[in-house]
Amino acid sequence: MKRPSLDRHAALQRRDLLTTVLAVAGWFIMPTISSYELAISLALSYAIVGLGLVLLFGTAGQLSLGSAIFFAAGTFTASNLSTRLGWGLELQILFAFIVGFIVGFIVGLPSVRVGGLSLAISTFALSFAGQQLLFEWGYVSGGGAGVGIAPLQVLSMDFSARGRIAQTAIVVFAILAWMVSNLLASRTGRVLNAVRTSEVAASAVAGIEVKRTKLWVFGMAAGIAAIGGAIYMHAIKYVNPENFDINLSIALILTLIIGGSNRISGAIVGALFVRGLPELFRGLQRYEGVIYGSILLLLVLYSPTGVVGALRSVPRFVRAKLGKIAAMDAVSLENLELAPIRIRRVSVAAQSGAMGVSLVVDNVSVRFGGLAAVDRVSFSVRPAEVFGLIGPNGAGKTTMFNAICGVVKSTGSVKFDGVEMSAMNVEARSRLGLSRTFQNLSLHADRTVVENVMIGMNRLIDYGTVAEVLRLPKVRRVEKEIYDGAMETLGLVGLQLYADRSVSDLPYGLQKRVEIARAVSWHPKVLMLDEPAAGIPSTEADRIIGRTIEIARQAGITVVLIEHNMEVVAKYAERVAVLTHGRLLTEGLPGDVLKNPAVIEAYLGAED
Repeated sequence: MKRPSLDRHAALQRRDLLTTVLAVAGWFIMPTISSYELAISLALSYAIVGLGLVLLFGTAGQLSLGSAIFFAAGTFTASNLSTRLGWGLELQILFAFIVGFIVGFIVGLPSVRVGGLSLAISTFALSFAGQQLLFEWGYVSGGGAGVGIAPLQVLSMDFSARGRIAQTAIVVFAILAWMVSNLLASRTGRVLNAVRTSEVAASAVAGIEVKRTKLWVFGMAAGIAAIGGAIYMHAIKYVNPENFDINLSIALILTLIIGGSNRISGAIVGALFVRGLPELFRGLQRYEGVIYGSILLLLVLYSPTGVVGALRSVPRFVRAKLGKIAAMDAVSLENLELAPIRIRRVSVAAQSGAMGVSLVVDNVSVRFGGLAAVDRVSFSVRPAEVFGLIGPNGAGKTTMFNAICGVVKSTGSVKFDGVEMSAMNVEARSRLGLSRTFQNLSLHADRTVVENVMIGMNRLIDYGTVAEVLRLPKVRRVEKEIYDGAMETLGLVGLQLYADRSVSDLPYGLQKRVEIARAVSWHPKVLMLDEPAAGIPSTEADRIIGRTIEIARQAGITVVLIEHNMEVVAKYAERVAVLTHGRLLTEGLPGDVLKNPAVIEAYLGAED
């Protein structure tokens, strides 16, 4: 198996060059095909909306039927700034984005509480209410009579000549596509994918503020859609609120579903299908329902990733038929090479030489209705020690972890390095220095192995969104450092050779290693391991837990371990607490605890 390439920057440079060449070519070709200007301009306005939906739906997984009102925000903003103030397109685009972002933030508020179909219905309701508001707000929208727009101007230059609108649309789309591509290739893309694939891991491991991220991506998608609305207004010249109904929202989301929801190229391909071709072949518009329905049915059955996904799969299919793609190598977990441990960063606890407790749990209870899953449990964990939390199935161990991390509501007190965390959310607790694995794997399933680890290192990134959009030198430098750090961490658990594999393609034992690598990648203060060896052969379990604890000890990381394998607990834990029926049974040294008759009875039952 080949080692993954480290030269990601070269690929991004090739992408930037291709985008520039296509935009320049489009600019010069457009005057020769100006008779198709309307079809091209309308398709590009839809494609611009599609760029926002790539972020919102394709990457962040937020299904919205509110795109029509985002589109309308840009359309009427451009119209009013043009006709009332005489402003050029550059200012129309800027203010359309600002207005769209605000509208998107409002429409996205339900995403904080609901998702999936409920979110789609909520956004549709808000979009419908927005359309009715436009009908009543005649000063802005013209009411039922509608509004027009002044001739196109850019930087005080007249751009109203034939073909100029399509040329401008090409340039605007190319610039936005480049910017969105930069976001997807950096921290934002990983954060949005993390939220889509596992919100709990995104917040509890990477410290990502899930609610704020959802509102931000709604705002960004709406702002980009509003820019598309400004282009649309200049292309069509006249609109009224009737144009922005649910049919438009469905058409806009179809753009991405048909083209490919998580690809920028899908936005343009989908826009050509949904808006460009019907404009060119008006005679087929009466059959568009049948055509789109058939296309959707074929895509659902044969290519859920859209037209672009289908085209991208053809070369792989051909290579597979020719036997040029090797099957996944048979994995011998015991023979995977582990890199020597070299810790570049150490936890704050180790740097400061702090004494006292790292984690204090005091009288914590968790109730689900009338059931006490955890009942007044107290224990403390010292800095840099390995603390075992054991008990029979259903004893409340994982619930205790969830209470410490803030995943479930609890009463009592949880202190971390003297800081009271009880009122903090999951993300805030994680940012203090808590990291964890999960009893049931919670990986970012359609991402690569190295991307999963880079998501875990999210808090180590210190560049801003503007630098990311423009891909400034600092972004390139930090991204390389994060990638190299992730690869180094993968080497510690023997997974460097699998870095570019999709994590969902790995066997279960290797997926467990990925989760551990993600948890330790940013060198937390406390690492909480929830049955890291579950479902793994005992030899491999001992090896990977031993390696994880070795990494933690060298980095000064405190470990709290839930594990059913008593031999492993006795070998690595310095102290052990036992839970049964949600209550603390006993606490002490492993040898003493495991010989305790009450513990033996809790595991094996009382003799008759």
